[in-house]
Amino acid sequence: MSFTVQHKRSDEENRRPDPATLEEGQVAINTNNSTPGAFTKTATGSLVKLGPCAIGDSAPAPTNWTELSVGEMWLDTTGGTNRLKVWSGIAWLTVN
Repeated sequence: MSFTVQHKRSDEENRRPDPATLEEGQVAINTNNSTPGAFTKTATGSLVKLGPCAIGDSAPAPTNWTELSVGEMWLDTTGGTNRLKVWSGIAWLTVN
């Protein structure tokens, strides 16, 4: 016997789940082609983005749940240069 598991999901650009709607460890998926992502709720109630790295000339601008995850990555392509940046919880830091 087989069955299909459906995670909470959205295809709205930049949308993140509200951690209050998730159980600890539950996965939520954004299937939008421009801003895909997988998210989970931690034991402390925080929302964490599991991946992938955002790519573009502007920083990720999430909707619904607007906090970025510490350690979240963004490949900044501004001006034709690629700079990997990591969210510190306060600001985007460039990885050298």
